[in-house]
Formats: sequence, C-alpha cells, structure tokens
Amino acid sequence: MKRLGLSLNPDLEYQVLGSGVAKSLDEYTGSFLALLLLLVAGIPSLLALYFYLVRRFPLPASLTLGAGFAFSLGLIGLALYIMLPSMAYKGRAGKLEPRFLSFASALATRILAGSGIAAAFIDIWEREREELKEFNIELEYITSSIKAGIPLEKVLGEAAKITPSPSLKSLLGGLAAAAKTGSSVEEVIETVVSEYLYASESYVENLSSSLGALLEIFVAIGAMLPVAVGVVALLFAIQPPRTPLLSFDNILFLSTFILIPATSAAIAVMADSMVSRVRV
Repeated sequence: MKRLGLSLNPDLEYQVLGSGVAKSLDEYTGSFLALLLLLVAGIPSLLALYFYLVRRFPLPASLTLGAGFAFSLGLIGLALYIMLPSMAYKGRAGKLEPRFLSFASALATRILAGSGIAAAFIDIWEREREELKEFNIELEYITSSIKAGIPLEKVLGEAAKITPSPSLKSLLGGLAAAAKTGSSVEEVIETVVSEYLYASESYVENLSSSLGALLEIFVAIGAMLPVAVGVVALLFAIQPPRTPLLSFDNILFLSTFILIPATSAAIAVMADSMVSRVRV
C-alpha cells in the first residue's frame, strides 16, 4: 500500500510529516492499514450475513455482494489514504503562513546577533517552542537532524520539502543554498521577508476590491428592489394577475422577508469568510 500510495502521490511522505498526521509514512501506513482491514473484513461480512439470513438471498449471491462491497471499501480507503495527508497538509499551511513573520523575526534576530544557522534553529527550539508552537514539526525535525550529525544543507533542504508554508519553504530552501555555498544568510532572509510582505500587500488589495464589489452589489439590491416592487405594483394596478400566487402582497412579502434578508445574509457570510483569511 505504501508503494502504491507513493506511485500515485510522490509527495505523500512529505505531506504525512508536514501535516503532523504521523511521525513517519510507515507509522501512518500501519495505522491506516489496520483500520482499513478491520472495516473491509467486518462491514462486508455483516452485509453478507444480512442478505443471507435476513433477506434470504442465496449464499453465492450474498458472498458476491459482500466481496463487491469489500472491493469498493478498499478503493475508497486507498483514495482516503492519499487524500487525508494532502488535505491536512493544506490546512496546516493556512495556519503557518500568517505566523511566518514571527518565525523569520526570531531567526533573523539570532543570526544578526552572530549565531550560525544551526545554532539559531537549536536556540529557537529550546527557548521559543511555545511561542512558535505552530512550527514545532519543522523545528523538531531540523534540530534533531542537526544533533544527529546530518549536513546542514541536507537538513534544511528536506525541511523545505516537509513544511506546507510557501514562505517558510522558500526561506529554508534559501538557507540550504546559503549553507552550501557560503552566501549571505541575511540577504536570504531579507529577500524572503520582502516577498512575503509584497504578497500580503497584494492579497489585501485584492481582498479590498472584492469586498468593495460585494458592498456595491448589496447597495444595488437595496436600492433597486424597492423600485422594482413599485413598478410591479403599478403594472398590477393596470392589469391584475390571473393567479393569486402572483399577487402584489405575495411579491411584497417575498422581497421584504425572504429575498432581502437572504441576500444580506449571503453577502455577510461571504465578506466574513474573506476577512477571516487575513490574520495579523
């Protein structure tokens, strides 16, 4: 199952580690496989017994139904085996990215004070793991690998593949290159932070434009709907409707108590969803 999952999703191992689902791909595969085998063996067996004993199906037909259901569960399980780490990986990225500046600030402070890259990461892990608990997976991986004697550029390169945060991925990749070539670490941090701030500024501008468009829609509906209802009232005064369902009272009730509140609620939910993505 592990080989099949890696063939379908080559990044599965990094997604398992970066999402925090498990400490390793082997651990995740073992736990998931045990649960899947329990479901595949238990539910189809109960289903086959139900059709055979309760519904009085012939034994071959009951076994065939159970085997078909087991096969379907196996396919669903394989899809979930690949999708769950990927979904958790993307969800964790949304938590890490808004906190990237705090991480970069802690790292830059130590490096500007004269610490090396390895010493800076170890010091952050030992002193600020609670303040930067969102990054514990990356910090633990980096510090444990450094203490194990693995070359720094390899450690940072692998950590860049593990983390789901695009900005942190860029920072770790740049630091890995700096550790290998001896280039300026300060320039790497400054470049990544500048890119992060520029991306955040662009996102806020796009968000402001989207919110402005939503408010314009709300104002247009609030201004035009009473006019439309008034026009309908004039038309019905000249030519009354043939069906009671299209009476002016029904249209007024629909627009006043259903259409306007529903539109307002939908716009409010959309605006709240957009604004909640901005975290300072």
